[in-house]
Amino acid sequence: METRFRRSDFRERFRREFDEVYGKYINPLSSFGFLKDDGDRIVLTDRGAYWLHAIEDLFSINYISKLWGTSKQEPWPKRVDL
Repeated sequence: METRFRRSDFRERFRREFDEVYGKYINPLSSFGFLKDDGDRIVLTDRGAYWLHAIEDLFSINYISKLWGTSKQEPWPKRVDL
């Protein structure tokens, strides 16, 4: 599921401790109610999921707008700079 993960899975996959890489972000995100830190498991709250998807939508819309804008000028561009 995309809204939760385990620190132990991160350690196994990347051979680094999650908190060494991203630990400084956990307390502020928890304080704002965006996630819950249950020890090994980190879970995005409904509030956090809302804002994550809102930001994803923003990036997607900007990407599509740039792609369509470039395609209007050149129907089959070889490259689109984002």
